[in-house]
Amino acid sequence: MSLYARADLINSFLVPKRTGADGVIIWGSSHDVDSAKQCSRLSDYVEKVIGPILKQSSFMQHPNDEYEILNYPSTIQNTLSPIV
Repeated sequence: MSLYARADLINSFLVPKRTGADGVIIWGSSHDVDSAKQCSRLSDYVEKVIGPILKQSSFMQHPNDEYEILNYPSTIQNTLSPIV
């Protein structure tokens, strides 16, 4: 199972948000969770990586997207600059 790095995951949520998407789909394969070890790994990833990112108030609730972008690494700012 291949999981996104934190910066890539943030991009996967911020870019659709900035372009007006209503949401994102987290996609995978049954092969990603075909053992207890892989299920546990995915559960940990959701709880320790995805969940905290989405719970950050500046990420999901702040009305000014410019504020959000400034709080993330420059790689994300560079990715979003053509959109901004």
